[in-house]
Amino acid sequence: MAPLPLFEPHPYALTAALAAEAAGHQGAFWPMAGLLFKNQDSLDDASIIRYGEQLGLDDTSALIGDPAQRFAGAVRKDYQAGIDAGVHGTPTLFINGEPYLGAVTITDLRDTMSMSRKRARFRR
Repeated sequence: MAPLPLFEPHPYALTAALAAEAAGHQGAFWPMAGLLFKNQDSLDDASIIRYGEQLGLDDTSALIGDPAQRFAGAVRKDYQAGIDAGVHGTPTLFINGEPYLGAVTITDLRDTMSMSRKRARFRR
């Protein structure tokens, strides 16, 4: 699942989600998603074009405006899948299909994964 666009606090969330999907069509979803996340304060059209250029995309014009709208269905589908799964923001982690609500530290994640593996063995 793609990163969940949060429309209320982030007015450019939909623009960024469309740009990431459009970049994905050119084989660069995760690199674009990383740049968009890193540069959350600069998500205007000119910046998104610049990020596409940095990634060496062939068609940077497809990242914004009407051309990017062809990916609206995919964004809508991912957004609904996130809501249905209980995602209320990003990042949201799932362990064995369950939302992880603990602290996001290596120690806490290791402990949770260890408990999850033990439960999985117990259920067999």
